[in-house]
Amino acid sequence: MRRREPYWIWHRGVALVVAGLISGIMTAGHAQGVTPLDISTYVPLDNGRVWTYKWEIRIRGGEKHIITRTKSFEGPEFIPTGYAYKFVSDLGDYSLLSIENGELRLHGTVEPHRGNRFMFDPPVVLYAPNMVVGRAYKTTQQSGDEAGVRTWSTIVDGFEAVDTPMGRFDHCLKIRLEMDSANARSKAIYYYAQHVGLVAYQYTAWEKGQATPEVTVDARLKLTQVGGKTFTSVAQLSEWKAELASGMTTFDDPEARKLFRQAYERLYFWPAKFPGFEAHFTMKQESPATDPDDLVQGSIVVSPGLKIKVRGANKEAAIQIESEMSQFITHLKSKPFDSEFGEAMFSVEDRTSSQGIRITVSAPNTMGTAYRIKDGKILQIAHSYGRVRFVVSNTHFMDAGDGRLIATVFRITYYSNETGNEIGRIDFADEYVQVDGVWLPKRRMKTETSRGKTRKLVIEFSNHRVMK
Repeated sequence: MRRREPYWIWHRGVALVVAGLISGIMTAGHAQGVTPLDISTYVPLDNGRVWTYKWEIRIRGGEKHIITRTKSFEGPEFIPTGYAYKFVSDLGDYSLLSIENGELRLHGTVEPHRGNRFMFDPPVVLYAPNMVVGRAYKTTQQSGDEAGVRTWSTIVDGFEAVDTPMGRFDHCLKIRLEMDSANARSKAIYYYAQHVGLVAYQYTAWEKGQATPEVTVDARLKLTQVGGKTFTSVAQLSEWKAELASGMTTFDDPEARKLFRQAYERLYFWPAKFPGFEAHFTMKQESPATDPDDLVQGSIVVSPGLKIKVRGANKEAAIQIESEMSQFITHLKSKPFDSEFGEAMFSVEDRTSSQGIRITVSAPNTMGTAYRIKDGKILQIAHSYGRVRFVVSNTHFMDAGDGRLIATVFRITYYSNETGNEIGRIDFADEYVQVDGVWLPKRRMKTETSRGKTRKLVIEFSNHRVMK
């Protein structure tokens, strides 16, 4: 039987990622005793924001360790249960959230370094408009292992001041998230400051029947980054907020906007009323840990609502196929310029490079914060978050037949912001096929290199059928 790690280890990953995610959405906008709030001011979901914490952790009552942890928003992703936002820590852990009908829903958490992926169906509701201060709202989930059923309880507690390495944040929204299962229980407390997000949290987990906690965490914000600016004190943030209120930070370069828009509107996207499709697939992985003769086969359905369903593959293969198709969808789904960049601020940062003009973009929910444009094509997309930055380099495009372009060969390179060194890269070579007027994925060869090791993945799609 597979050895099960202590439950707190799994839940710690969930709780700490959720800590960086809830980020103030769980306000009591309609709750008794709390003035209605603008949720978006407590949930800065825009690229370019980073939260870095002083993290004190103690395991099983042992010595306290002090480390630094960073969390950031990395943009949207599509999952089998729908559309969600992806939040990432510097360890690579991330969670998937959505807001639907006024509710904040947790769809799953992923811990790549541990090989764990937990998807919640139905999702865990973290906030609903009818929540009342001090009242526990419960969500029950099957655990998928011998733990049986987990019960999550969300409680909105009102407002408190919190001291951090950055100084004191007044009037922070306080929320508790508690979990109880057959073999473990936990309690987390989160504090959210308006226009900042999560500024502090405490977390404790116990094995059932044990008085000594398996783990305790006390995390406090030590710095935050917004739009490339770093803030290390509450006073600096206050000055920045005053500038925002006065409009001093608002500047848009019409030339930069025009150049970017022209290049962006040359890209091929699926129609707004995408019909959906289904196809067969084969997948083969090549790495030191896999058998080169292993071939996975199955079928995949992408609905008109862009939900993914994989049939005929084992769980691990299905997760891989979903992940790759989610990336295709992210690139190809309809994204009109005005809806994506209507409120963005554009500026030209570099005009002299042979690689093209560098344009910086300040906008919520966009993939990148800097772009290289040459000959009317977007050749690079860059984004920095916390200790890591990445650069997407597009080297080959195909013509969709009407002058619009699809990037078919590109590389994502990851760099350390601390050393400047490359820490990994992924090379993609994609092929497409046109079916009933819609361009669909036909083949992907993906080569991932990290820490001197290389892993190759080849996926082929066939027998495409566009839904009617």
